[in-house]
Amino acid sequence: MSTPGGPQAGWYADPYGQAQQRYWDGNAWTGHTSDVAPAAGSAPAAPEAAAASPVVPGQSPGDLGSRLQNPKILAIFLGIFAVVVIGGALAVTAAGPDAREAECQPNVPCRGPEGGAPPLVNNESFRAADIGFEFEFNTELWKKTAEDGRSVTLEFAPQGGSLESTTSVVIGAAPAGDSSPDDLLQGQLDSLGENFVSLAEDTDPAHKIFGQSVGYRDGVGGAYTGAADTPQGPGQPFAAVIMAAGDDETTAFVSLLTDEQDEEIRSAIYGEVDSILNTFLYPSELEDS
Repeated sequence: MSTPGGPQAGWYADPYGQAQQRYWDGNAWTGHTSDVAPAAGSAPAAPEAAAASPVVPGQSPGDLGSRLQNPKILAIFLGIFAVVVIGGALAVTAAGPDAREAECQPNVPCRGPEGGAPPLVNNESFRAADIGFEFEFNTELWKKTAEDGRSVTLEFAPQGGSLESTTSVVIGAAPAGDSSPDDLLQGQLDSLGENFVSLAEDTDPAHKIFGQSVGYRDGVGGAYTGAADTPQGPGQPFAAVIMAAGDDETTAFVSLLTDEQDEEIRSAIYGEVDSILNTFLYPSELEDS
């Protein structure tokens, strides 16, 4: 039945663009279409009422795209599209070059790309006066407590943190002609044995050290456990990681000692130490740069 005063029932140019013609029953578009093109100049324009009733009974989901021909739905779609595009643009902008520093959160290691990116502003570069090795450490996480010409001691002390545990790292080196990696490893184990008891290799698979190295030189070492030596007997348990490696000119070592018992915190500390070792450069590497 035709709506009084509305377009008469009949075939009109398909407003959905799915066929040449679609049948208007006088009240709404139907699902009947025809691929026969209307004679030139004889087909009336699509009735305006069609715009108000774009959904055809039995329409499949694949037909939903045709609704964009409805000006009102098109405007709604464009509004949604604008929100999505603008939101996406803002997300891209936030991740763009002007916001890259935001990726480096405080207290989280964040090295620049290979090829000489400048050190992070919260990093400090240490260079051993006598041996000449060099590395960077995050001053928001580590405090330098001792140094000489061949070694330096760092204490894990996050700014604003409240850790009750104690963690220290000693990084040092010697001329390759004076000490091999095995010599430095054993020297560090002997030093620990003077102040700690029950020193033994840590056999827990979760604590296994993969790729014993200092800088990018493979070496020797592993994980160890023990306890503080006190007049009352064995005291606070501790974990240690000791590694040594070198090149033709220099042999270096790292000795990490912590009494942190929380596995997640300890793992995070190990990750921070690893970040330091990733910046370690031997004197020969500095000469080549």
